[in-house]
Amino acid sequence: MANVHMGNGEIEWHGVKFPKYTSGIEFVRPGVAVYRPAGLINSIDIGKRTDERGVRYWAALEPIMVGLCPTDQAGGNGSFPPESTRPFGLENEPAVGGHEGVYILKAAHPRGLKILARQGIIPGDYVTGNINIGDGTCLACRRGAPALDCYNGPTFVGIGTMVEAEKWVKRETGRTQLPGAYVGSGGAVFVPISHVHKIPANMAETDRGLALGTQIDAVACAYSLWDAVGLETYVQGFRGVHELNILAIGSGRVALWGLDVLKERLGQLGARGNIFLCDTREGNLERVGDACGVPDENRYLVGRSRNPFSMRNLRSGFNYPSLGGDFRFDIAVDFAGPGALDQKRICELFDDVIAPQGIVATMAHGGYPGHELKMASGERLLKGHRLVIGLSPRNNMGRGADFLSRHANKFKPMMREIPGGLDERLAEQVASGGAAVKNEMEATVFYTRISSN
Repeated sequence: MANVHMGNGEIEWHGVKFPKYTSGIEFVRPGVAVYRPAGLINSIDIGKRTDERGVRYWAALEPIMVGLCPTDQAGGNGSFPPESTRPFGLENEPAVGGHEGVYILKAAHPRGLKILARQGIIPGDYVTGNINIGDGTCLACRRGAPALDCYNGPTFVGIGTMVEAEKWVKRETGRTQLPGAYVGSGGAVFVPISHVHKIPANMAETDRGLALGTQIDAVACAYSLWDAVGLETYVQGFRGVHELNILAIGSGRVALWGLDVLKERLGQLGARGNIFLCDTREGNLERVGDACGVPDENRYLVGRSRNPFSMRNLRSGFNYPSLGGDFRFDIAVDFAGPGALDQKRICELFDDVIAPQGIVATMAHGGYPGHELKMASGERLLKGHRLVIGLSPRNNMGRGADFLSRHANKFKPMMREIPGGLDERLAEQVASGGAAVKNEMEATVFYTRISSN
């Protein structure tokens, strides 16, 4: 194991010392996470294998801040990636969540550091990482395709691994999945150097700005969403429209980024988006509605109903005069996460709510229950309509960083810190998706501090 030295409970990798074990948050079984204060969480040992394989250079990143995202919960439930066989409770391979991280670049192979330096990234810089990783050797990966298109299956740092990817992950790193950012100060997350992205300078100046950096992955997903819809083609080439009616189901954090990115892109096209916002929480409607400029009459506080998204209930909920007669939405997006829609309700959207050339897009993890609509990427043709998924950041991390950098002053005040760092309370929030803390703190975007660096 070249360039790896062990002693006194530490591992030295390429001249940098890391603790052999750290504290952190670990899923011990599906849906149950615990805080390990003394720590059996071992991440730096991946470095031993990454040099040996020689396929590509990997970087060790020390977590500083981590965003709270329900995707960690989905990975911890074994529900994402679809059909994942992620192991739980293994002392030598703990299931550590956390994929929305801001890190310090700590170490990499010397040749890898030279490549990063040409991009203006050096050890000690604040960075984020694209946690979607392909095997690096298949034709798709060698062509620079997004990891989700890897012929041998992708792995997702801190979330899990596609079944077909377990062999290459084991071969290259010694594990069947890669631990994420909920490890204590001094721990490490490993990603290939090609997946390292520098935090923009104006965001690295303050804690709130750094915290906003945890959302680069989520904003990159927003770009992927509208790429999947084919927004530019839809507006300019296919329909030649200047105004779209868009139904947003859910008004949480994902909707915040998705709708703000939408408005900017429509503005660049000279088109207007007439957004209609639905949610079961009044606070979400207010915060995201205000941030995205959605008028009050376009906000629908969803109550109990067999199908709150039928056209009849939408007309009543919005109390909007134009939602009558032949009115239909051009695009509906499911930002709500599990439970808001199912296959039956999607079919009802296409039958009753969406225009003949309309599209339903989703950010749901793995699509919807049932064989026909279980999907991690791509699209399905359903009743003559397109159902597309835009969950992955794909190759949009740079676009996400640029968007947040340009709008940092608007979004920094929306970041809310979960106090206490890594502890049992945070472990419960990670395992539950954070619904309780969202209600308690009356906010939309959350992060926790891992290190005081």
